[in-house]
Amino acid sequence: MNFKLNIRNFFSENKLYLITLTIFFIIILTFNFLTPFRYDDYSYYYSTNNFSTIIKDEFHQYMTWTGRSVVHVIVRFFTKFPKPVFNIFNSIIFIIFMVLVDSLSKTKEQKKYSAIRLLFIFALSWIFLPTFGKTIFWLTGSVNYLTAMVIMLFFIKKYHNSIIKKTKQSTNQVIQLIMFLLFGIIAGWCNENTSLGTLIVVVGYSIIHKATKKEKLPIWMITGIIGNLIGLAFMLAAPGNKIRAALFTRNNYSFLGKIIDALPHIPLGITDHAFPLLFCSFLFIILLFWLKKDRLHKMISSLYLFSGIATIGVLATSPTAIDWSRSYFGGIVFILISLLISLNNLIILKNTSIKILQSVLYSFIVLKFLLLFVSGSVDILMVGIAYNERIDEINEQISQHKKDIIVSKAAYTPKTDYSIDFSQDITSDDSAKLNISSAKYFGVTSIKSVDK
Repeated sequence: MNFKLNIRNFFSENKLYLITLTIFFIIILTFNFLTPFRYDDYSYYYSTNNFSTIIKDEFHQYMTWTGRSVVHVIVRFFTKFPKPVFNIFNSIIFIIFMVLVDSLSKTKEQKKYSAIRLLFIFALSWIFLPTFGKTIFWLTGSVNYLTAMVIMLFFIKKYHNSIIKKTKQSTNQVIQLIMFLLFGIIAGWCNENTSLGTLIVVVGYSIIHKATKKEKLPIWMITGIIGNLIGLAFMLAAPGNKIRAALFTRNNYSFLGKIIDALPHIPLGITDHAFPLLFCSFLFIILLFWLKKDRLHKMISSLYLFSGIATIGVLATSPTAIDWSRSYFGGIVFILISLLISLNNLIILKNTSIKILQSVLYSFIVLKFLLLFVSGSVDILMVGIAYNERIDEINEQISQHKKDIIVSKAAYTPKTDYSIDFSQDITSDDSAKLNISSAKYFGVTSIKSVDK
């Protein structure tokens, strides 16, 4: 009875919060339905024989292409289902992402679930998350970045709670140690630079725990860090990484040469796409140090800012391209959390100047979000229509028993990064990689595009 009463009370006390979550879920779900299989999705579809061969098929990729085994196992799993199944899953994951960001950034005083905070997180995410269409909606890209980020934030959350809340020790220490070792391995085996950033965050939390609580560090914290290191090592040690890296010019540069080459690119990428986020993060941390005596949140906000910068900065050593891209995703999320931690702690001070600054910031973010949301939504809709027309064109020829399919070239050019694009599209060369994978997906001999 008490459980049912608590659930009823939660729903009655947080109606606006839950309504807001529902609205965001419907929006993201709609955009997911407008996003078809694209790019690597076709390759994963036909290179995964069935559910029973997922691990075997992924091991082959580990040896020949990339070490991101955890996320690519998830990708392979969802390519064996109709697309709507992933659409629902992915929309839920995005909602969980927002709730986790809110949970990590709110203060002790902000116990209530806030629809305003949720709206602000959604707006910040829409404005600053890199290549939104390829990290949030595209199946392979979303699992590689959004789903991976949720896994890592869940891992981080336990460390966060150990400092912010009075968490009880598990009655079975052995099970807890094993669980966090395994959880650490999974979180470390998701994404090269973001898993490294996660390692920095949890090590930082452990240091803060030791400095503020002045007690023996829980063993699960140590096993979690060890697990993260193990997972990261397995991912980086994949033989396929060398094969893939050899395709990029930067792979031939020395370590110092890579860093020098990256110096113009990374700062320019942040300046063009995320400067307001980075500037406000620095500004709010400075104000936090100036106005608030509590040092705990100062350290946590600084930790996320440092981890975000490090997560982006380590891209300088990557053999792949280092311009603004999906690879910035994890770093931007950490910086976003840093900003929210500082802002939430400043808001509760009830300082008039801070209230004015908050109002200016909220107005700027909401206005920019609304403008970008309109343009992004139109792009997603138009690209979705263009792809549906393409699929109808293919299905019509299949219904006529044609095995060599000819389709029109893309009829729409996206104006924003909120949709998937046609940069990698079916070409006039039916031996091109995407042509081959698309043909296998649709069960035809060949497929190519022509001007019509």
